[in-house]
Amino acid sequence: AALRMARYGLDHERKNTGLLELALKCCEELQDSAGAASYARQLASAQAESGQPEPAIKSYQKVLAHAPRDLTAHERLFALLLQLDLKLDALAAGEGLASAYKKAGLPDKALSVYTQLIEKVGDHTELLESVAEIQRHLGDKGEAVKVYARLLERAVEQKNDAAALDTCRTILKLDPRNEGALALRTQLESGEIDKARRRRRKMRLLMGAA
Repeated sequence: AALRMARYGLDHERKNTGLLELALKCCEELQDSAGAASYARQLASAQAESGQPEPAIKSYQKVLAHAPRDLTAHERLFALLLQLDLKLDALAAGEGLASAYKKAGLPDKALSVYTQLIEKVGDHTELLESVAEIQRHLGDKGEAVKVYARLLERAVEQKNDAAALDTCRTILKLDPRNEGALALRTQLESGEIDKARRRRRKMRLLMGAA
């Protein structure tokens, strides 16, 4: 009965947020996911248009709770989170949007999302890996190698030999003549780097003792 009344009111005031919230709540109580998603979309749109980004974010999250594959809701939620500089939330929403784009067969759009995240949130290893993976998928081997080179440099700095060796092998699959990756792979596989690291550690200990 409450839903009927809310619908009647919305026939006359389509962007009345109070009525939209009531209709959304009724559909949720009736376990009508499609109806709830529809009213949540309308509510989020009305809130965004009236300059209420925070409530709009919550409403778009409601949309995705009832319709996880709604690309438009993913896009608008991500845009609002970036607009408000909510970096951690934007990171989670961006990864969700990129995943949705991949499933929809839109890798170029997924790449754009990751690029925005790197600009706003920082070049986290996981984001760089995702960028390189998509570039490989799109056939842009040159750009993928550049990103993997950044990941390789980071792994070496962190003394993560396993990750460095894995990245070397990935680079060489894309560019078999890459001299830097070839040389580093040889050093890692032979244990030269680890031996040199131990020697330096031993020298530091001896110098400290002296």
